[in-house]
Amino acid sequence: MPIPSSADLINLQTLQGVTSRESWEVEGIPKLSNVKNLTIRGVFQWNTIATLLGTLKHLNSLHIEGDDAPLTIIDMRSFPFYHGLQTLVLTDYQQPSHNHKKIALDVGMFPINLTRLSFGNTHLREDPMPVLEKLENLRYLALSDAIFQQMSCHNRVFSRLERLFLRRLQKLEEWKIEKGAMPMLDTLGISGCPLLRVPEELQHLTVLQELYWTFPSRDDKINEAFIKEVRNICKHVPSIEFDLD
Repeated sequence: MPIPSSADLINLQTLQGVTSRESWEVEGIPKLSNVKNLTIRGVFQWNTIATLLGTLKHLNSLHIEGDDAPLTIIDMRSFPFYHGLQTLVLTDYQQPSHNHKKIALDVGMFPINLTRLSFGNTHLREDPMPVLEKLENLRYLALSDAIFQQMSCHNRVFSRLERLFLRRLQKLEEWKIEKGAMPMLDTLGISGCPLLRVPEELQHLTVLQELYWTFPSRDDKINEAFIKEVRNICKHVPSIEFDLD
């Protein structure tokens, strides 16, 4: 990706499509201190990326995609933008293996003031909600490409969450939703979750306006029963849409 001239870098506020193999990395880093929106793809050299992030004081939106293990252990507490970050997208495409250490989330991985979080990690084997529910300012949350089997949302958590998307959670079977959880949820989208049983607790999401769900099967009879179950539980939802996965 071509980078603006040295004189323009100091005023740059949005930088997208960067990869960790760019030749400009080292000499350009000191001049990027005013960037507010940053997208990095193809993370192969985590040290360089960490050096860049360590210079950014005004960052409020960060999007990192890669297929390398450092994405599983990212810790932002040492970065100067930590308390001001509002949007974070972290996606790790590396395929899980039997000898790869499973990751454990820590609330410090995610700045407390986040309003939008999209998190995808193929090594995540445990329910992330006990950590994510501590992010009290979240209004948008998307979880994808993880391999945990159960998920729980407790009473009085995600009090400001308005939109939730669950994508490609291939092993998710059960989702428990306590009454009082996600009281502001307006939109729910579920796709690529073929094993997920329809939670009866969806009826507790009383302000839900839109529900999007892909079919869990190619069998028409199974899908017919699935649609009937969803509509029966979600009678209060004005808009329910189904689609092929």
